[in-house]
Amino acid sequence: MSRSLQALQALDESPVHSDNLRLTVLSDLGAAYTLSGQSAKALPLYEQTAALLSKLGYDETRTAVDLFDAWGFSLVMAGRLFDAEKIFRRALDVTRAKDLEDAASAELLQKYSNVLYELARFKEAQPYGERALEKAKNMGGQVTIEQAMLNLARIYREEHDFDRSQAMLDKAEPLLRRDLPAGHYAFGKLAGDRALLAASRGDFTAALRLNSEALSIMEAGTKAGRQGWVASYLADRSGFELALHEPEKAYEDIEKVFATPGMRSGTISAPDARLCLARARALQALGRTTEAQAAARTAIDEFEQTVGPDYPGLREARGIAAHQ
Repeated sequence: MSRSLQALQALDESPVHSDNLRLTVLSDLGAAYTLSGQSAKALPLYEQTAALLSKLGYDETRTAVDLFDAWGFSLVMAGRLFDAEKIFRRALDVTRAKDLEDAASAELLQKYSNVLYELARFKEAQPYGERALEKAKNMGGQVTIEQAMLNLARIYREEHDFDRSQAMLDKAEPLLRRDLPAGHYAFGKLAGDRALLAASRGDFTAALRLNSEALSIMEAGTKAGRQGWVASYLADRSGFELALHEPEKAYEDIEKVFATPGMRSGTISAPDARLCLARARALQALGRTTEAQAAARTAIDEFEQTVGPDYPGLREARGIAAHQ
């Protein structure tokens, strides 16, 4: 980070002007901010870089693909999924326009599939996820193979293809256990996905057990920046408890998120909007209508800015906010 900032300062103070060098420095600084968890600072840098890219005539080059890939990832990390989808699409459009479809990396295809999943655009997400998995297998990209398998398991679950989702999780688990140390956060994600699959099948008792496993793994790694996943799994747990007609427990779990520093991003983001919606659900189940409506209105505001107008959670939040 400090070296990237020093490079930009030196460039600003230099009597020699080089747009190509500035392009590299701005892009590197944006990546450094993103990797340090400061995506909000990275985004304006990527906007500047994209403008400079166009000025230099590089809009349809490999440099553009790499920039849009990095920019899209930064937007995902900032919780701005609707904008991330557009930027990833620009990267893929460049590969298509230049007959570089095969040059779209497995990682880029995987990221695009994942953001479509997060936007609840499951039918669109599936072919990109399957292409990402196939390409990763051909290239020997083990990490991407495992990520793509977990992503596809989620997509199949949302499409109610539960057996296929289960099979994909069962294939992914031995690979993860082979490649990762015990207690790695990926095993928390795996348990969390198994919990959601159990809930989709109506087995909320199993869902709670698996969710507890996921939380245990993630809570052990909170010092490594896993608080966001802890919050997500607490929100899932709250939903399972509502399904089991235990609204007091559901409210208690979601309130842990709002009472614990670092659980939420503190900025307008899709993950925070989902947490507000989970809170609204719990409050509504307790009959605390006014508070539920307030939580839903917050969710609406954040959803509208981060996931677009067609997101199912946005429609649900509007329903709670309008409930009398």
